[in-house]
Amino acid sequence: MSISFEEIRKLARLSKLQISTENECLVKERLENVLALVDQLQEAETKNTHVESSRTGYSQRLRSDKEVRAVNRIELQDCAPEISEGFYKVPRIID
Repeated sequence: MSISFEEIRKLARLSKLQISTENECLVKERLENVLALVDQLQEAETKNTHVESSRTGYSQRLRSDKEVRAVNRIELQDCAPEISEGFYKVPRIID
């Protein structure tokens, strides 16, 4: 599948990436390779494929789907060092 340079620029803009004009050719080539791989995967025959969740034989233990008592926010906030207007107050990280 071929991608135009206009599409490369649009993808860069949407993803907020800055791609220099020198690198556009490289990005174009790599994206086309990825899309070619996806096309190849889509062509794979999967109708007679067995779905296996695990080759190890182990399975995840699932919890039962039953109602449990909800966590009481007020009880949890009693343990918090600082609360403001019903919310946990934490140190500022970003200015």
